[in-house]
Amino acid sequence: MKVVIEVDKGAHVGERYELELKAYRAVCREGVPVVTTAFANSGDQRLDPDDIRVVEEHLKKRAKEEDDDGSVLRMGTFKRGSDILLDDEKISRTHAMFFLDADGPSVVDLLSTNGTYVNGQQVMDSDLHDGDIVHVGKTRLVVHVEAGEV
Repeated sequence: MKVVIEVDKGAHVGERYELELKAYRAVCREGVPVVTTAFANSGDQRLDPDDIRVVEEHLKKRAKEEDDDGSVLRMGTFKRGSDILLDDEKISRTHAMFFLDADGPSVVDLLSTNGTYVNGQQVMDSDLHDGDIVHVGKTRLVVHVEAGEV
């Protein structure tokens, strides 16, 4: 399965971000002043404990009893991809995360100020499907899912 998140409205129109299987990418605001630490392209900034709690709860809901390799599905079992930095003042410093696991893509709101919306509905977390529209701040992202081996 190949999943691409494409910006179709906002400052980064046309930019595409691929999700790898068993990986996640954080969505955050580009150009945050020094007072609040922005995520780095390398994906090496730490998450707040509240953000980690929200993500762990999301993964717990998605997990069956155990992951394919026998381990419990937790954030640490995913690889962190480069962060998606968007020039949008309505996006929180740490806004959301996109995940891709064997069940498909999903998004988690990281307690953002302005919320995350999927197909017009505000969500705390949501499974995603081909053609879904995700709004973060003033930016609109379209989910493209291509069939293939997982």
